[in-house]
Amino acid sequence: MDEAWSRGATAQQEQRQHEGPWYHAAGAEQAQPGARERRASADPAEASMRGWVTIRNAALARVRRMAHGHVRLAVNPPRGRIPGPHALAYLYAWHSPNSTQQWPIFEVAAATRLVDDTEDTQPGHNVRDLPPLLYGMWEVVRDRVADGGFDPRLSMSDRSDDMGRDATFVGIATSSLGDPRLPWDQSLARAKTALLAEMNMPMAWRIRLTDGTRIEVDRPPGASQEVVRSSERLDPPGAGSVGRWLRLNAIYQPQPGSVDHALDVLCIAVADGIRDRSHGRRR
Repeated sequence: MDEAWSRGATAQQEQRQHEGPWYHAAGAEQAQPGARERRASADPAEASMRGWVTIRNAALARVRRMAHGHVRLAVNPPRGRIPGPHALAYLYAWHSPNSTQQWPIFEVAAATRLVDDTEDTQPGHNVRDLPPLLYGMWEVVRDRVADGGFDPRLSMSDRSDDMGRDATFVGIATSSLGDPRLPWDQSLARAKTALLAEMNMPMAWRIRLTDGTRIEVDRPPGASQEVVRSSERLDPPGAGSVGRWLRLNAIYQPQPGSVDHALDVLCIAVADGIRDRSHGRRR
């Protein structure tokens, strides 16, 4: 267990300096109806909006793959490993070969980490409780940034997709399994005793992007359809609704100790650490 991670119990207290909303919906999203359609086709603001729509959908697809791989490993664990209820992804994007200035298209890949389970519930060691886990990872980020050369693909994950040379960090995501009302071992046992274990494991994943987008996805046990909610649009400008998703509030104020607050803090820390590395700064 990383020594820095074990100090996670202290992180939540220090994070109170981050209280309050850390982002708002982009100004373009607040435009009056019809304003986007009246813009020139090469409008940089609209092109940027289109690009972020592709990032959101590509991130959603990549995290979905992680979540389904997570549940398969949880119900059929490989020899020598006991997967826990949570997995993390650090998301990176780069221009697709068919991307254009007018209509940017991005590909998204991830560096992921499946957190192994432990029954240790002491503060700083409880990997079954997501907020303390994320605050603990925030402390790890701080230490790795201070060491210099911070790259979460190398120091924060256990595997990484192949990525384009110009891949840029765009956010983090979590995959969480089990019924939050039940202890993890009970949720796991209940799913395993069902006819289709993978289908009967409750799943939830959360995505936080550097443009401020929040995406939440839930799949109840036994359901084949996911419920997708996003704070920013998942449909291209002017295309109307082309997918099934619900809108989250674009402006929010997460409470310290919540999953949302912990995700915000970790995403900001990773983005800042990568920026400091690119600028050649050490803390």
